[in-house]
Amino acid sequence: MAHVAVLSVRVRGDVAKGMAAALSVEADAGLPRVRASVGRDGGGVDLRLEAEDPSSLRAALNSYLRWADLAARVAHGAGPSRRRGPQRRRSRAATARAGPARRAGRGRTRSKG
Repeated sequence: MAHVAVLSVRVRGDVAKGMAAALSVEADAGLPRVRASVGRDGGGVDLRLEAEDPSSLRAALNSYLRWADLAARVAHGAGPSRRRGPQRRRSRAATARAGPARRAGRGRTRSKG
């Protein structure tokens, strides 16, 4: 394998422990054309990726960085990030449950005549 990337993520305590555990599971499961190894030292988590080609290395880096971010967020209690922004739109079902005062301006029709 000719293409190598080594990452050191500096996190501490439970975050490092959770991140290392999560990434180790993914490394053991493996990705096509990529070998991964995860280690922990006193200052964080170390990740080494070896790939057959640059495209596989790039894909593996993207995957492992997302998994590391998710593991850190879960360890901090934040959960996965939202891509739509801070406020989500209410579903139609949620709007329907809001009651008649909420729906008063919707569904008006013009009178004939």
